Amino acid sequence: GTGFVFHGRTGTGKGVLFDKVIKPLIGENYVTELTVDNLSDQFNQWLETSIIVWLDEFNADDSHSGDALMNKIKNLVTENTVTIRGMRRNPIQKRVYNNIIIASNHTTPIPIDINDRRFNIAPAQENMIQITQQDIATIKTELSHFATFLREYQVNEQATNRVLNNDAKAQMVAASMTSHNS
Repeated sequence: GTGFVFHGRTGTGKGVLFDKVIKPLIGENYVTELTVDNLSDQFNQWLETSIIVWLDEFNADDSHSGDALMNKIKNLVTENTVTIRGMRRNPIQKRVYNNIIIASNHTTPIPIDINDRRFNIAPAQENMIQITQQDIATIKTELSHFATFLREYQVNEQATNRVLNNDAKAQMVAASMTSHNS
């Protein structure tokens, strides 16, 4: 019922998080990386197996149909069943288990309404970090321990369906209002 937005300047680790942590933890067959163009495509067979949908270098303003694209994303965040269309296949209704993560270098990658109930906004990361090959090797060796930690972590399932109303979200709401009112 909720999606995440990670945004900030280049070199803050968004790609490393996806490639070196999320993909190996979830499994390559269950993670889909999309761009605005891919998401705009009429075919969405990738939804059948996706647990994580990573919208990379995302900026809703890059789409010619920004509102339609945002409605599609909102639908993917909240709906349990969707119509899946594969090339040369009839559309089918299926239950899906996807989780949306938007990664962007833009300040306001998606417009956020003041009453939004779908998106958790992480604080914008403004400081570039230096990730060495040793850091990457360390991530790989610690990943199984992290997986064990996650497996044993006590999750409050009700809390996972509520969005955080933090300063980062308030800033994105304000920026969205400014950009839509100008």
